[in-house]
Amino acid sequence: MSIAEAIKEYCPNVKIEKMSPEQHDKTMNIAQGLIHFAEITFADSIRRCKMPIKQLLRFTGKASELKIQLAARIIDQDPGLYGNIQIQNPYALNSLKEYQRSIEELLKIVKKRDLKNFEKYFEKNRKFLGQYTKEAYHDSSYLIDKFQELREIKKHKAQPAKPSQNHLAVLGPKNTFSDIAAGQYLQKNNLKLEKYFAKDIEEIFELVEQGSVNHGIVPIENKLNGSVRESLDGLFTKKVHITGELNIAIHHCLITLAVSKNKDIKTIVSHSQALSQCRKYLRKNFPNANLEEAPSTAAALEKLVNTNNKTLAVIAPAQAALDKNNLKILAESIEDENDNSTTFVAINRGEMSVGTSRSSENPQDSQNFQNSQNPQCKSFTNLPRKSAKTSIAFHFSADAPGSLFTVFKDFADAKINMTKIESRPTKKSLGDYIFYLDFDGNLKDPNIQKTLKSVEEKVAGFKVLGSY
Repeated sequence: MSIAEAIKEYCPNVKIEKMSPEQHDKTMNIAQGLIHFAEITFADSIRRCKMPIKQLLRFTGKASELKIQLAARIIDQDPGLYGNIQIQNPYALNSLKEYQRSIEELLKIVKKRDLKNFEKYFEKNRKFLGQYTKEAYHDSSYLIDKFQELREIKKHKAQPAKPSQNHLAVLGPKNTFSDIAAGQYLQKNNLKLEKYFAKDIEEIFELVEQGSVNHGIVPIENKLNGSVRESLDGLFTKKVHITGELNIAIHHCLITLAVSKNKDIKTIVSHSQALSQCRKYLRKNFPNANLEEAPSTAAALEKLVNTNNKTLAVIAPAQAALDKNNLKILAESIEDENDNSTTFVAINRGEMSVGTSRSSENPQDSQNFQNSQNPQCKSFTNLPRKSAKTSIAFHFSADAPGSLFTVFKDFADAKINMTKIESRPTKKSLGDYIFYLDFDGNLKDPNIQKTLKSVEEKVAGFKVLGSY
């Protein structure tokens, strides 16, 4: 049995192509030798420019970083192997001389700053490669997206393994509206804290409840999309309380590469909510563009930066574009509803109760919370008299006619203005709901304390979410 026959029998999926030794050497001289030569000399050029690799990677897009990785991958291997590929092939010098001519031609163009001839140089290669350029662009974009996902995983792992009291927990990633809200909250309250970007809202509640961080900030309601159910659930089930509220205007921008124009845009990428909130604008101005969902506006922006694609646009906050080089805002305030906004709430550890400054489940927590030597903690006993709002949540033991009315009547009799009410399933049984209620007033007000004590007697579960 010949080698070819053995391969066919034992490796039926392997493709065998017959060629003469001369054809083999000529083909592999390009397929291996020339390509490896370019990568090796590219790595050597970086060394000669004396650019530290860590510094270089700070300023490269992911497509460029991928090229650097391929060069570094070769350098990491056996120099003898790659040296023999270059030296032993009898046709090596032929292809390398062509490579040299190519470099010399481009050098002359760059020295003369001759853009016209650069474009000719560029286009003759595009013509030679033909349709493969389109295929290569599509396939490499997929690889770059996967590369970015890997980078995001590493970036998250690079965060402090144990967030400290010097962190504010906020929903990641950077350059989202949650990030903007966190920045405004820190500035407004003059807090010198670093942001810890959590992977989801549940993690924020867990970090605050455990005392791993002093503060957290979560979205509670969007004017167009309604309440954020994960935040409502966390407020009721976790031992935390609301300490403040922040309203952020939602203005979306269309962001592109600096060289892009409206006519270039073929694909628009963003988070599903951002795409939905700008649908009228997109339908009017980019009716033929492909709309592509991303995990976040920040992830969409990273894709634009990494692919360096002038036919791509993203919808994101203006701040996101300011943090990146080589980008521009093609259009501002493109949302369909100009008065859209998202309300965020700041949360701290511990629970509030009617008529007392703090629940007494954990005396040590109470002592820590009221320790005046910690400037980041504010005791409930220092609650301002003129807090604009108090939030509560409650549920009944069973669904019965008039149950909710009896609670409403308590507020009406006390002349307390209710500003919002909504419900969420308790997840215990069908038709069983938790009711979330906001009203005007301060928990210290005797009238409010009396009313809430009356409500507590009527319900099976009750919690003060915060007075702020």
